[in-house]
Amino acid sequence: MRLREIELRHWRGLSVVIGPLHERLNAIFGPNESGKSRVMQALHFALFESYKGQAAHKKELQSWHTQEPPYVRVTFDLDGVTYELRKQYLKKEFASLAGGGKTLRAEDAEDKLRALLRAHNSGSGKAKSEHLGLWPLLLVEQGRAADSINEALNADSRNSLQTRLAAEIGVAAISAHSQQLLARAQAEYQRYFTATGKDGKELTRARTALEQARQALTEAEQAYRTQVQTAEQLQQAKQQAAELAPRLKVLQQNHAQLSQRARDVAQAHDRVVQAQQQVEICTAQVHSAEQQLQTRQTLHADAQQQQQALTQLAAKQNDARQRLDELAHETRSAQQKQHDAQTQLARAQAQQRQAQQQQQRQQLQQARARLDQILARYTALETELARARQQRAALPAISDAQLKALITADQARLTAQARLSGAAIRVRIDPACDLRVEGALLRAGQPQEFEVVDDRTLTLDGIARIQVRPSAGSLDELRRQASDADAALAASLAKLGVTTLEQAHQQHAQFKALSQAITQLQAEQQRLSSESLADLQEQRQRLTTQIQQLPAQNPADDSVADSAQTQAAVQAAEQALMRAQQQVQRCHTAEQSIQLDLARLDGEYGSKSRQLDSVQQMLAQQPAEDVLRKKVEASKAACAQQVLALQAQRTLHADLGGDRIADQVQRAEQAVTNLEVRARELQSEIDQLQGQLKTLIGSGRYDQRADAQNEVDRSQAELDRLLRGARAAQRLHLLLQTTRSTMVQRISAPVIERIRPYLAELFPGAQPLTDEQFNFTGLGSDNIEEGFDQLSGGAREQFTLMTRIGLAEVLASGTRLPLVLDDSVVNSDAERIRAINRALGRAARGLQIIVLSCHEPLFDDLGADHVQRLEPTRGRARP
Repeated sequence: MRLREIELRHWRGLSVVIGPLHERLNAIFGPNESGKSRVMQALHFALFESYKGQAAHKKELQSWHTQEPPYVRVTFDLDGVTYELRKQYLKKEFASLAGGGKTLRAEDAEDKLRALLRAHNSGSGKAKSEHLGLWPLLLVEQGRAADSINEALNADSRNSLQTRLAAEIGVAAISAHSQQLLARAQAEYQRYFTATGKDGKELTRARTALEQARQALTEAEQAYRTQVQTAEQLQQAKQQAAELAPRLKVLQQNHAQLSQRARDVAQAHDRVVQAQQQVEICTAQVHSAEQQLQTRQTLHADAQQQQQALTQLAAKQNDARQRLDELAHETRSAQQKQHDAQTQLARAQAQQRQAQQQQQRQQLQQARARLDQILARYTALETELARARQQRAALPAISDAQLKALITADQARLTAQARLSGAAIRVRIDPACDLRVEGALLRAGQPQEFEVVDDRTLTLDGIARIQVRPSAGSLDELRRQASDADAALAASLAKLGVTTLEQAHQQHAQFKALSQAITQLQAEQQRLSSESLADLQEQRQRLTTQIQQLPAQNPADDSVADSAQTQAAVQAAEQALMRAQQQVQRCHTAEQSIQLDLARLDGEYGSKSRQLDSVQQMLAQQPAEDVLRKKVEASKAACAQQVLALQAQRTLHADLGGDRIADQVQRAEQAVTNLEVRARELQSEIDQLQGQLKTLIGSGRYDQRADAQNEVDRSQAELDRLLRGARAAQRLHLLLQTTRSTMVQRISAPVIERIRPYLAELFPGAQPLTDEQFNFTGLGSDNIEEGFDQLSGGAREQFTLMTRIGLAEVLASGTRLPLVLDDSVVNSDAERIRAINRALGRAARGLQIIVLSCHEPLFDDLGADHVQRLEPTRGRARP
């Protein structure tokens, strides 16, 4: 099929005729809002959308500025017949298809169109991809170029592609019969296995039934073993109960005997406790008497120690008072030395200040002298700068760029004049006798040439007038160019205030020389000082004020030493003063320390005196020491008698068994309790086992075990039968899949071979990757595979476009199909677009290529056979 012409009227504000389109390469250019996407939309509506109805997507076609209905006309060639398709929407809608000597209208026209395009009826709804046959592959809308090519391959295009390829390589591996066989094998395989190769429902049920039967057999065998074990446990429990009865009777008799002994031991223990209490009372009385004696002895020793301490404190008080008198004399001597040192320091500091002021005055005067030198030079430079700036200001400012423009204009003038001179007419006069030409005498035999560039009349001494009119052809243009060049140069010179180019050169050189001199003078000023002249003058005034504020030196006074001597005198005086101050401080510190010690000693003396009085009073209240000693001896004798009585009671308690009898009674009681509990447990166990055994015997566990064994054998046989069928289905499925995979690879080879040269322009060494469903999954090269989703936006765009071209060539099968691309390379750089242009040029040998784009410069090297440009229609289109 070849598109010839597309006409739109009132289509969302656009009325245009596209064409006549060439059978090879066509380029439709226009800026945004010029209607490229509307042309694409109109083509889609004409070919696939019903002309009837008022659906929302059809109402959007109405223009805002007119009520005229949207109309589209498409002329195309198919199978040697030229068809003209017309459709109008919304108002007075109609459809007609003329071709082959017939004109069909309405439904007949659309049915015939669908038959020609191998499309399907979409009903009253919007046409979708599955209704369009192979055309989603050929019509690429704006913004869809980077979509996966698999989205454009619907069932019709896939079937057409497979049929073409199967016929081309001479195999029927993907024919309808083979598809049915593969489907039956797939169904048989899916009866036994899931999509991932795991067991299907039937096999799973059989394996589960076998496992359940085996579990039931295991439970039945376990139940039978439980019945046998229960009978054995009942016999053992009865035997243990018979052996336990005489052992329990012996333990009960032993427990009764130990209980009687325990009561005797308890009475003996009470007597031991009473004796222990008497011993404790006696011991307390002995301790009290000893404590009272020790207290009296402690008080007596304490009184003696405090008396000695009072004597020592009195001696220390006398020493401290004597030391205070000595320090008072030392303090007065140190204070006199401090006063003398302060007087000497004040004298030295006054001499030092006088020396420092004289030195500062000299430094300020030297700084002012240096500043005067800088000011003198700075002022001279300022005068030179003002003179240079004045001279430069008097000149017109001609920059390098302006001078260059003048030179360029002069060269253009000379070039124009040279061209005019080269094209001028030259008139040669050879006089046979003397005559006047243009008023000048021309001797016989002396020829003269005249160069004529304008209409001119040559007067020959009243003999004749020769009119020369060199106004035809390109001479007029050359004269105009020469005149324009002269005028341009003159205007440029006048604008800069000069009359000749030489004068411009001279003034430019003078301007640059003065600018350079100004720069050098400014640099010298900067080297002298970074401050301005006013700042320097202000700085000199500050120095003068500071000098005037300092006292003037008296020439007759030569008693002031230099700064080093005065500094040494001040330091010596400061050190002497510091030593005197330290001595005074030491005396004061010593006095304060002794006064604190004396106050502390007075406090200790008073405290010790009060403590001595208190101890003497308590000592007077205590009994005599010999009385207290006799009381201690009597208490110890009584306590010894009570200890002897306690030992006798303890001996009797130990002979009866002592504390051990309680443990023996407790162990005997626990042993009796344990055997009684065990006897009750055995009896309970016997009763329980008898009930269990009776129940197990009544439930027929032996018969259940036999039935379970039979169910296991039956389930195993069913599973074996299913496994034989599953293995056969698995082998058949694998064989058919392997064969189909091999055939699919053979079938996809022609497509890959057609696509490979186009991909080589953009992806050298790469080839498309496909799966068994003939989906394009990505790119592969050098053992590296990249999925489609892993590619960048530009790479997906380019890969999809090259794949479309290859598939379109396969589907064309020797005929010509149109490939319409609406801004399909928006994500590609200029270098890739040049490669795409080369690929489109190669594809145009078998396809009709129609490119719509708003980037015309990117397709300069496309070499389109038909180029058409659209004008913008913003404001007239309905969004």
